[in-house]
Amino acid sequence: MMQALANGETDPAALAAMANKGLRATAAQLCDALGACSELNPVYRRLLKMALEELAFLEQQMANWIRRSRICSAPMRML
Repeated sequence: MMQALANGETDPAALAAMANKGLRATAAQLCDALGACSELNPVYRRLLKMALEELAFLEQQMANWIRRSRICSAPMRML
């Protein structure tokens, strides 16, 4: 939903349809809450996109760190 918003989606119903099904809000409530998205300034869309890109980068770095820490902490094999 956030990625679609950052990419320019303005239809509150389309954004609401992307919501996690576990949310307690109804589709009508989500549409009402997302109504302001149709007027979102392009500068804020770009800031959102930048924040999502940074989040993706940090998630990738964390996954790399976890992978490397598992390699380093694995028991050494005797040859």
